[in-house]
Amino acid sequence: MPMRAIIETFSEKYGDRVEVVASEFFTETGDSHLAKYEQTLSNQVRTYNRVPAIGHCATLSCEFFGTALSSFCSMRVIGPVAASRGIEHMRELKPDVVFSTHWATNYYAEKLKENKPLTIVYCPDARLNKLFDYKSDLVLISMPKGYELGLRSRRYNEDNLKLVPFLIRNEAFGITESKKELRRRLGIPEDNFTVVMAEGGYGIGKMKKICELLVKERFPLTVLPVCGKNAELFDYLKTLKARARSPSAPTDTPSGSWSLRRPPTCSAARAATSWRSPRSSEFRPLSPTSRIPSKNTSRTTTSTRWAAQ
Repeated sequence: MPMRAIIETFSEKYGDRVEVVASEFFTETGDSHLAKYEQTLSNQVRTYNRVPAIGHCATLSCEFFGTALSSFCSMRVIGPVAASRGIEHMRELKPDVVFSTHWATNYYAEKLKENKPLTIVYCPDARLNKLFDYKSDLVLISMPKGYELGLRSRRYNEDNLKLVPFLIRNEAFGITESKKELRRRLGIPEDNFTVVMAEGGYGIGKMKKICELLVKERFPLTVLPVCGKNAELFDYLKTLKARARSPSAPTDTPSGSWSLRRPPTCSAARAATSWRSPRSSEFRPLSPTSRIPSKNTSRTTTSTRWAAQ
């Protein structure tokens, strides 16, 4: 999660001067309306992955109605009570700076009429959609094309929109083993062309269909689909058998999905293929305990209260 990377860096660099508060905004108060609203957002993302046409329609409607109306409907119509509770909770935190990786928490901060904090939004998407376009003091994005498109609008300039490196946790850089060593430790063929497939934190969308097609291929291949929280998909994928000269039965992998960063020949967020010259094929779904977190499953806000001088 980008937010965890932000929290670690802020704490390391400024922890001796400021109070860095990692807020599980929608769940930490125990408010049922906030929790339900977060779940609604998560369910919407799952629906968009299962039925892309619905997601396209939602995006097009936001583009058509614009930022103000789209934000109002997303916050005040879908979850009217949650909106007021969210603003109230943001007021209780008394932040001086709110760093968000989701448009909802930025909305709550911007709605504070008294002692409004400085608002910073990091957009983890390829481009700024209309909900991320909601007013804030500073917007960060990691995709050059999204940055270029943002600068073309009247909303942004080089002062309030910045292009930054993709925010990733330090664990991703702590792997010292070679690709073959990691494959050996994970118990997968060392020379196979290996694909790690990730579909957010849910293992939904087209992953099931793609996996069903890949196991029918005759060329040697190792497929590692990350099922995330989707236990049903995990159990189903374990029943699939790879068509190969020396097929291997699917098994669980050790927990800790960062160990999958190096073994693959190719990592696919949606789908990908390539070639090599191995001897066998293997299909191994990853257990829910080995999930890669999705940006949609946990929306966290960092509230930084600057220490009094």
